[in-house]
Amino acid sequence: MSLNRFLRTRTLSVDTSGDEREPLISTSRRRSPSLGPAGFMFYDSDINSDIESAQPRQTKGKKQLNYLYSLRPNRIDHEQVYKKLDFQLYDKSDFIIKEAQPQRATNSSLVTIFTVWNTMVGTSLLAMPWGLGESGLFLGLLLCFAMSFLCFYTAHLNVTTYAKNGKPGDGAELFVLTKDLIGPWAEIIAKSFSVLVLAGAAFIYWILLSNFFYHNVYFVFYYIRSDSNMQPSWSSNVLCPNHENFTSSGSKAEIASDTFDMIWDLHRTVPLYLVLILFPVLNFKSPTFFTKFTSLGTMAVMYIMFFAVVKFFVFGVNVSLDSTSVHYTSLAHLTTFPKMSGMLTLSLFIHNIIINLMKCNDKQENNKRDLSIAYILVCGTYAFVGLVLFIAFPIAKSCIQDNILNNFLTGDLMTLIARFFLFFQLLTVFPLIVFMLRSQVLTMIFQSSYPSVLSVVLFNAVIVALCVFFAIVFPQIGHIIRFTGAIAGFIHVYSLPCLLKIMSQKADGSLTTTSLIIHITIPILGFINIIAQFLV
Repeated sequence: MSLNRFLRTRTLSVDTSGDEREPLISTSRRRSPSLGPAGFMFYDSDINSDIESAQPRQTKGKKQLNYLYSLRPNRIDHEQVYKKLDFQLYDKSDFIIKEAQPQRATNSSLVTIFTVWNTMVGTSLLAMPWGLGESGLFLGLLLCFAMSFLCFYTAHLNVTTYAKNGKPGDGAELFVLTKDLIGPWAEIIAKSFSVLVLAGAAFIYWILLSNFFYHNVYFVFYYIRSDSNMQPSWSSNVLCPNHENFTSSGSKAEIASDTFDMIWDLHRTVPLYLVLILFPVLNFKSPTFFTKFTSLGTMAVMYIMFFAVVKFFVFGVNVSLDSTSVHYTSLAHLTTFPKMSGMLTLSLFIHNIIINLMKCNDKQENNKRDLSIAYILVCGTYAFVGLVLFIAFPIAKSCIQDNILNNFLTGDLMTLIARFFLFFQLLTVFPLIVFMLRSQVLTMIFQSSYPSVLSVVLFNAVIVALCVFFAIVFPQIGHIIRFTGAIAGFIHVYSLPCLLKIMSQKADGSLTTTSLIIHITIPILGFINIIAQFLV
């Protein structure tokens, strides 16, 4: 076939003898709706495009439609085409466009309860025995139950207020609700203190990662040395780091001059080595890869509970009310108990995402029941681990560290497994924490979670520098937990839920004096909790 013949304009005869003023979209031709790319429902029809339908009408029974196979522009008199357009042919009733209602993913009550429990319970478990030691056994357990009830109540306030006044948002329903009921200034405050929680979590995780990394490498190094007696064992010995003659392992005192101990120091060098491992992965645009390992968190909690039970059977009960006994256990420390209340505020904190979790519950009428069960389980988990390890601790309770694993020998088999396991678990969680922190901060500033590579790298560098600073200068996770919990909790746990409740009741005229007094008293308690952290 010659090129000229191939490029020749072809013609097609079409019968147009019918009524050519039939509406472009006829009601008789409607089909089932389909979801368009913009999130709307469109109804399909057997029609050509608008431009095809706008061709000049022919008075003959047949007309010529040009389908060009030529590289030359089609010769169409556009002025005549648009003069012939009759826009009255479009009947608005023929366009059924409605906003698509996305199907909400729902979970059963059991899944909802487990999700809330799994989200709240974390590394605070390692500090619970220390918290009981600072508050006293009886007062500490009482605080655990009382704080759990208070945190449940304020979390439930968020859920019920959203159910009454909320509207679907972009995954930040609490902030949208805060902006609608209180104002943009309150939304900014809520986001800022949510960032504080994530920053505190990042500092705590870096300290724990440094600790686990140090002990794991320390064990491996001395295990493979021929002149070392480092061996994994079922040891029943514990350590008291507060004692002036304390050494971190049984053999370290006699090899303290070793070069390895100079370059592998828990509080000087190891936090810096972690930068080489973690900083590159923090700059990924999306942390999707790390979300595949979230199930490790549940396994970590289960192992810590198993660890507590085993140590309990190894050590037995070591509690005495005799003040002269080495096992003396105070029931209440009235001067230091706020440490426990501050720590519990963060340990029971889920208020900034509880709306997102509970709105996926299959039966919304069970939200109160399911949330209460979840909080009972969380409280039970914290109380169980803290109580079991506290009453089993075989030497003075004042020796208990804010990371209970620091009280066990590096070569202790169960502690060794815990440190290896928790190291890899936190290694996958830390990038997620920094990603959420980065997304919130950069979105507030640039309206984008990834405005540029340079801004992301600079932000991550600042966060990592702060993490290293705390790991070197102030590696006390118990104190970081309590200060972060008290300060951020004052907004998200004590104040914001109550203020949202008051504004909601005020809007519908149901605000009573009793409700006002209750929901003003709770923020006052939160403020007292902050002040107390600086006095103990």
